Amino acid sequence: MLHQYFATEGGGADTRFYEIGRRLVSRGHQVTVITGNSRLNLQLESKRIGLLQKEGMAVVTFNLRYSPGMKTGEKRRALIAYARRASRQGRHLPRPDLVLASTPPLTAVMPALSLCRYYRVPLVAEIRELWPDAVISRGTLRNKTLISLAQRLEYKTYRDAELVIASCGRVAGAVRERSGRSHVPVIPDHLGGDELFEQFADALKRINRAV
Repeated sequence: MLHQYFATEGGGADTRFYEIGRRLVSRGHQVTVITGNSRLNLQLESKRIGLLQKEGMAVVTFNLRYSPGMKTGEKRRALIAYARRASRQGRHLPRPDLVLASTPPLTAVMPALSLCRYYRVPLVAEIRELWPDAVISRGTLRNKTLISLAQRLEYKTYRDAELVIASCGRVAGAVRERSGRSHVPVIPDHLGGDELFEQFADALKRINRAV
């Protein structure tokens, strides 16, 4: 699981992978999460990386933080640093059966795509918000070259993922339009617990991945 803002408490979108992951563990699966430290707030001090064992999951945590109050350049560096470190770290872990990545930020799918190619395993991409649309509309991303690169990464994600899950009908519709996919299941952000996992498991059945 690749989720830059992975959290284990507080509810909402950032705990979705936690809810899914611990239920996967209860069904006999091994789950490794690669994340930053923005939501976990581990006391890493000068350490570059920490390891948290939570509900049977191994949570690899980079000493990277991201907050809305950071300057644009700092945000960009934090996002790129996560993508690079996650790509490297993922190659030192046991071979997975599946890679699950959540965006935003879109940079989280960069290591996911890299690891899927490296291990030759499927990618499941959870799209909670359309990027780079959101940052373009807010004026955060203005450089035309960077916009073009972000759009190419977005389309590559839609094309190469074996399954794309959307957070709402609007996002699902945009993904279908841009990718030509006929099926983009919607698992709303407000879902949690067993209901969230049941819908996630149903979505995986579409690609013959029973959990």
